[in-house]
Amino acid sequence: MPAAAEIARANGWPDDWLNTKASHFIPVARDVEWEPLYDDEQIGIWVASAPALLVMKLRASRPGRDDEDIANLLVICGVGDADAASALYEEYYPGEVLPDRALLMLGAILAQGLPEVPAEPRRPEFG
Repeated sequence: MPAAAEIARANGWPDDWLNTKASHFIPVARDVEWEPLYDDEQIGIWVASAPALLVMKLRASRPGRDDEDIANLLVICGVGDADAASALYEEYYPGEVLPDRALLMLGAILAQGLPEVPAEPRRPEFG
């Protein structure tokens, strides 16, 4: 990807800053909704919908890395308990159940209490 390498050089980032390492978390059983953050004739930046991001974060369940994201996504998606999280997960990954580490993380997040709905991040502006 020549454009990605050029962006990396311009910003002093590593060459592998744009990668597909998380692609194995993308559900294949249900179409993931993608929302544009920016799209012109040359560059498009799209993000998965909040429910899709939530189930992907639950699938990864990396302690210390995904806790805050999962808590925020639970609130954004209106998911208030482990049963609702499990049902959403099974919509995207039919025949699978939430991993044990996800259930443990959910239990801790819900016991602590969900945060307020976070403010929507500012959309990127490109000159």
